[in-house]
Amino acid sequence: MGTVERIISSLRRSGALILSNIWLLGWAFLYSFTGPVLLLGGTGLPVLYWWQKGRYFEPGLLFTDPAAFVLGHGQLILWSLAGSFVGFAIYIIVLLFYQGALTGVVARGIVPGEQGAGKVDHMEFWSEGSALFGHSMGTATLASLLPLLPGLALLAFVSILAFKVPDLVAGGLGFTSPVLIISVAGAVVTGLLTVLTGWLAFLWYQFALAAARVEGCAAGGALGRAWRFFTSRWTLVVVFVLAMILLGFLSWGVSAPFSMGGKFVRDWSAPLGMAMQIVGAPLGAVLGIFMNLWLKCALVVLFIDNR
Repeated sequence: MGTVERIISSLRRSGALILSNIWLLGWAFLYSFTGPVLLLGGTGLPVLYWWQKGRYFEPGLLFTDPAAFVLGHGQLILWSLAGSFVGFAIYIIVLLFYQGALTGVVARGIVPGEQGAGKVDHMEFWSEGSALFGHSMGTATLASLLPLLPGLALLAFVSILAFKVPDLVAGGLGFTSPVLIISVAGAVVTGLLTVLTGWLAFLWYQFALAAARVEGCAAGGALGRAWRFFTSRWTLVVVFVLAMILLGFLSWGVSAPFSMGGKFVRDWSAPLGMAMQIVGAPLGAVLGIFMNLWLKCALVVLFIDNR
């Protein structure tokens, strides 16, 4: 079986698994909205509490005089940052549990060497998530070290831009300063490297989590097993990543005409244009959630069938 055929087989079997266990879509929808709810809630609840207590709150200053807003709302800003951090921490826990649970469910529903997929009891989602939570946290922690170096370099360049550039501009050097040019170029390069290595780290983590579930590896061993899978099946992994990108663009191409085309249609038919935009937003969200679930399941199936 060739590389393309293996990927098509993984996509087909993962699709069959989702259709056989349609309840997975419910968990996928719930997980997708958890992040925004936790982050916005953690940031916004302190603001609502502050406003309800009748304390000084002038949101208009944020647009007219940002410095005055920061000086006048220092405590509120600290509370919002703390709430945002708490929301983010809870979301990370949810993410680790969800990724482990979904990996375990796919491993239960897919039998190596067989066609199709089996039914899995919905309660197994909880048991698999609980059983793999430690593995999920361990592999994620180790994989997150990959983007650490470019991330620190990015932080250094941003710090230079924040603290040195105003002095350089005030001193008359303006935008021709070598320090400014090097800092901007360094920030752009390290920013791109941070994004790239962060995405690779997440991919590595997902393959390692599959290795931990299927082969019973510890966190370090699972990452090593995933790395050996990369090196021995690198063509398969690269083509699978390209297929993920292509399917993502196709998914966007289905919903984009509704949301983008609605803006042009509104010039000659406002109701039709509004209807297209109303349809485009939920359609894009549903397709995005389904594609995320489908490709995650396909990744685990790809590892199971080709390890």
